[in-house]
Amino acid sequence: MSEKLSGETTYFPPQAYDEHLYETFADAASLQSYEYLNGNPEYRKEQKDKFLSGDIQNPRLDYPDIDLAKLTQAESDLLSMKQHIIANEQNEVVKQTYRWRLNEKIAEVRMLKAVASEDMSRFKRYCDFIYGKPSPDIFAYTVNSIRTKAEASINSEDETINRIASDLLKLLPVMNEPQITELPDGSVINYAHKQTLKEMGNLINIPEEVSKLDAAQIQEAFESALQQIGDTDWRVAIDEQTSRTAVSVNQEEMKVNIPQSRSVAKAKLAGLIVHEIGTHVARRVNGERSRLKLLGLGLDR
Repeated sequence: MSEKLSGETTYFPPQAYDEHLYETFADAASLQSYEYLNGNPEYRKEQKDKFLSGDIQNPRLDYPDIDLAKLTQAESDLLSMKQHIIANEQNEVVKQTYRWRLNEKIAEVRMLKAVASEDMSRFKRYCDFIYGKPSPDIFAYTVNSIRTKAEASINSEDETINRIASDLLKLLPVMNEPQITELPDGSVINYAHKQTLKEMGNLINIPEEVSKLDAAQIQEAFESALQQIGDTDWRVAIDEQTSRTAVSVNQEEMKVNIPQSRSVAKAKLAGLIVHEIGTHVARRVNGERSRLKLLGLGLDR
């Protein structure tokens, strides 16, 4: 739909099929489980040190961000929304896509509740439902790669490295060669790199003279990228509290979090911007501008 105004054409996007559902869904279901798995930095360092020194075999992690009362309420809200859609939604595509997506989010909430109650059996069941079971071939490939590195270190002059490599080889199973396709060679990777820069290079605005950027400079580069995709709702914040060191996107708060201690090389930052803004944020923004706004938060699995 368009309208002439002073010689210019203004575009008005058509109403989305799920306009009446999306905001309610986003409020209830935009949670990302990994955002709730932070712990107390001092306590987790203590557990890590005890594990590395051999004092404990299985570190016990804390999850202070998991609130069982809030998760129970979220589960109830999602179940109610699912029943309402099944009973009342007339568009079959909207009904089915939301039903599948709600099943996934309900499972995700229940997975977090299993973490809080330390019920690993339920945790595994919901993990398998949401993410699928690990590929045997990828598992074998990964184990064999680690074994190869450990074997190369078994005769190290450093006694610590020697001991760790020896212990690791005792723990890791011996796997058959996986039935896995050949990995891409350098030419394919270079081509993908060039195409990515061609399509998303406009997002990258980093001063030429800078080789390594601190948290404030990273924030400025990310804010510039958000302006390029034409978004006004997202914000970039420096996080002084988190124990994380990685830049992350929070879909619930529509926020890019940058740890205060984070610094990054220019080339690495370019990749982070393309991934976090060009993938995660752009998907949210473009999806919400489409005829099916649910695409903004992604379909199930």
